[in-house]
Amino acid sequence: MLIIKKRNIQKGFSLIELMIAAVILAIALLGIFHAYSVGFMGMADFNSELKTAAAVFNLFHCIKLYNPFKERPSNKAIIPTTTINSIRV
Repeated sequence: MLIIKKRNIQKGFSLIELMIAAVILAIALLGIFHAYSVGFMGMADFNSELKTAAAVFNLFHCIKLYNPFKERPSNKAIIPTTTINSIRV
C-alpha cells in the first residue's frame, strides 16, 4: 500500500501579515507627509523673513543715500514714497 503524506504548504500571506504590513506602511507614509509639511512651513517662514530683510535693506540703502546738505524742493520727502510704498511684507 502506498502512503501519501500530505504536506501543509501555504502559498501566499495570511491576513494578519497583510494587516501588519499595511499598518507599517501607513506609519511610514504619515512620517513622510509630516516631514514634507514641516519643510513647506519652514520655507514659508524663511520666505517671509527674506522679504522683511530685503525691505529693511532697501530702506537703509535709501537712508544711506540721503544727503542732508543737498538742496531739495520743500514738497519732496526725504525717502522717496515709491520706495516706501513698494515694501510689502
